[in-house]
Amino acid sequence: MSVKCRVMKSGLAEITQGYGGANNHLGIDLVNQGYTLGGITAHSEGVVSYVQTGYGNAKGSSGMASYGNMVKLDHSNGNITLYAHLASVAVKTGQKVAKGQEIGYMGDSGNAYGGHLHFEVFVNGNRTDPSPYLDADFPSPVTQDVKRDETKDQLQVNKMDLRVRKAPATNQPILGLAKEWGIYNYYEVKEQGGYTWYRIADNQWVAHTEDWCTIMPKKEPKDPEIEALELQISTLEKEKQELKDRNKLLEQEIVRLREEESEYIIFEAPKEALYGINLKKGEIVKYLKD
Repeated sequence: MSVKCRVMKSGLAEITQGYGGANNHLGIDLVNQGYTLGGITAHSEGVVSYVQTGYGNAKGSSGMASYGNMVKLDHSNGNITLYAHLASVAVKTGQKVAKGQEIGYMGDSGNAYGGHLHFEVFVNGNRTDPSPYLDADFPSPVTQDVKRDETKDQLQVNKMDLRVRKAPATNQPILGLAKEWGIYNYYEVKEQGGYTWYRIADNQWVAHTEDWCTIMPKKEPKDPEIEALELQISTLEKEKQELKDRNKLLEQEIVRLREEESEYIIFEAPKEALYGINLKKGEIVKYLKD
C-alpha cells in the first residue's frame, strides 16, 4: 500500500520494512510506488551535518559502512533525519537545504539487498519511529532541559520516548519527546487517567508512572537558628578532631623519648675497666673506679 511521503521526489512510497521489531531496525525502508527507484528529498529545511560517499553494494557489512552512501540533516531543536543506501549524493557537509530539495538518489550501497531508502528520524534528540513523520512536520519544540538545581522542583527523564503533550491526558496532541536523562523544572502536578502528570512548561505535560521519571522536589530552606547550631556543632567536632590529632602526636613523641632514654640505660662499662662511666640525663662522665 502506498503512503504519502515527502522524502520521495514522487511523493508516494511503499514501506518494505518497519521500525524496530525482532531485528531492532533503527529506521524504516522505503521504495517508490510500484517498487521503483527515484530521487530522495529533504524532509524539512535544515543543514547537512554529515555526508558519507564512496560506497558500493556491500552485503553483510556492519557499522557505518552498512549505511553505504548517506546524508544526515540537522533540522534544529534536536530533530535529525538520515538517508542511507543512496546511489548518489547531491549535497555537501555544511550546506543549507530547503524542504523538498533533492539530496540524492535511491540505491543499494552498503548492506542493502535491493535498491531502497533507509530512513531514520530523531525527535528532540531521541531516535523514534519515522512513520508518523513521512508526510508530517516535526512537533513544536519542547522546552529545553536544564541543570540540576536543588532550590527548584525538578524531574529527570529515564525513558527514551517520553511524550510531551499539550494537556495532562493521553488523548491530547503530542508536542514532541522529552530528552532521555534530561532534567526539567516542573510547576504543577495533576492526577489524571492513572498517571501523575507534571507540567514542565506552559501547555507542556509529561506523564509519570513507575520508573519513567525520577522526581526531585526542591529542598526546603533550613531554619536560621538550626543552621547556626549545626555550624557550631560542626566547628566543635572539627576542634575535637584537632585535639585528638595533637594528643596522638604527643603520645608518639613520648614513646620516642622513652626509646631514646632506654638506649642510654642499657650501656654498661666492662668490670675490668680502670674507669667507670656514669650515665645521667644523657651525659657521659668518666670516673676512676675503686
